[in-house]
Amino acid sequence: MVYAELLKLAHFALTYEDHCFHGWERYAQDEQFWNRLFQLAAMHHVAALAGEAVGNMPAEAQPPGPIKRRFISEMLQTESRYAHHSKALQEILHFFNTADISTMVLKGIGLSRYYPKPAHRDESDIDLYHPIQRSEAEQMLSEQKHLQLEYDEQEHHTHYQWDGILIESHHRIASGKNNADICGDTMEAALWQLADENPTELHFLGERVLLPSANMNALFLMVHTYKHAKMEGAVCLKHLCDWWVFLKAEHQHVDWNHIGRLYDQLGLRTFFNVVNGIMVADWDMPISWVPKFKRFRIGERYLRQTIMQPVRPYSGFAQWLFRHNKLLRSFVGKLLKFLIVNPHNWRNSCYFTGERLIPYMYRCMKLKFK
Repeated sequence: MVYAELLKLAHFALTYEDHCFHGWERYAQDEQFWNRLFQLAAMHHVAALAGEAVGNMPAEAQPPGPIKRRFISEMLQTESRYAHHSKALQEILHFFNTADISTMVLKGIGLSRYYPKPAHRDESDIDLYHPIQRSEAEQMLSEQKHLQLEYDEQEHHTHYQWDGILIESHHRIASGKNNADICGDTMEAALWQLADENPTELHFLGERVLLPSANMNALFLMVHTYKHAKMEGAVCLKHLCDWWVFLKAEHQHVDWNHIGRLYDQLGLRTFFNVVNGIMVADWDMPISWVPKFKRFRIGERYLRQTIMQPVRPYSGFAQWLFRHNKLLRSFVGKLLKFLIVNPHNWRNSCYFTGERLIPYMYRCMKLKFK
């Protein structure tokens, strides 16, 4: 119930449709409900969006004062982080533009600009991609700015700190060793090609910046969301918000025939159908935004219930057993790699876990000991 209501708050922040508040009067004095909703919003990195919605609620539906102040505080902190990130990004872009080094920003401002209030998209780090001269860019940072650059072999990017903000300089646009089995070099080659095709060039706070084209984002955002779902077992509501605002702004500029072929080649078609099915069912997304697709309702319930909501372990004994049995952990790891990590098995993994609220590992253990 709480998750369903959080969906409504996020939807209001993206659309400003008042019908999202229908029936909220019954929660006005329910502190337990509002505390759970705030915690869930923070976990999904949409507390600022929820706070924006709460501030626009009818007076009779608004939460108790202390909880409302928590939402407002989180919203102000998100706005402050956005301002801090914007300033740091402006400085970085100025540094590279002075040396005539092109810089592409992945996610970040490229997506926040689609939001009704860009400052309410929660920011964490800044992801950069230099189409050319990446080595020169990193050498300049080391020699001129004396920054300590560290290479992450697992994710294939170099990261460093700029004014207290983590900056990731991607060597590969999306995949590293940890998710090589998801799409691998085929996906990277497709993203590289899309990155070279008509990137969006604009000026951010007076500095030139490249942003992914509509085609590149249509692939990159889906791959990014899928990566979180399969490698981390978690999809934030923030990812769905990004997909929503992107489609609303750019769906007419996407070559869906070409991107659809890439989805099929990479095994992402079913996941694409599931995400859009949730958008249609929960947020009334216009079906004209995406090409015709087939609903996969078991997959939609699987994504909502198993991945997008916090789930308690199957049992305390199962949790203890998994932590202390190396053989069992090895078995579960191999099983998950086959059934879940490979995108071509997304449909199988949905049926495998069924409709029960049991995380992957505990479901696997139950099957093993039958």
